[in-house]
Amino acid sequence: MITVVIYQSPSITNGQTNISAAQSWLDRENNVRILFSYTPTMPIIDAPTNLKFSIQNSQTNKPVTDLMARVVILTNSSGQERIFRFTNITAPDGVFSIRYLFPDVGLYQVITRITSPSNAVESLASFKVFVPGQPNAFSLSNSLGSFNPWIIFVILVAAAIATFLIVKNRRRATKYNI
Repeated sequence: MITVVIYQSPSITNGQTNISAAQSWLDRENNVRILFSYTPTMPIIDAPTNLKFSIQNSQTNKPVTDLMARVVILTNSSGQERIFRFTNITAPDGVFSIRYLFPDVGLYQVITRITSPSNAVESLASFKVFVPGQPNAFSLSNSLGSFNPWIIFVILVAAAIATFLIVKNRRRATKYNI
């Protein structure tokens, strides 16, 4: 139902669609900006990721206080739809965070609903989090596309030992042939 509200009211909010560690959602109707970030910046499967939300007045950039929040995390990355909900989150100073363990590689949608007890603020925001494939210790490449430094180190040490043994055996062979 939350996603239906977002798509039926595009004139209310102006969201950002870029995927990065810091994202912003602007609700012009309520003069609210919701800032979203997560650490680590490259989430790891089944490891805690801290999702942080900061709610500000978009005109003054000051925190909006005394808020309640709900967060829904959606994905279809494993071929089946997964939904996880956090409810009754308090944000007395306009900032809150939650810890989540992403179960699979893929793109996740993080939707938050912010409300105030006085109903002065009611805002929806949507953010994206990409969870990359995890580097394999036996792979020559890591998730960033560069070579794994430990694999390169092991190959260099093995090459140095092989070269040493070849040179030693050749000297021994020439010594006995003379």
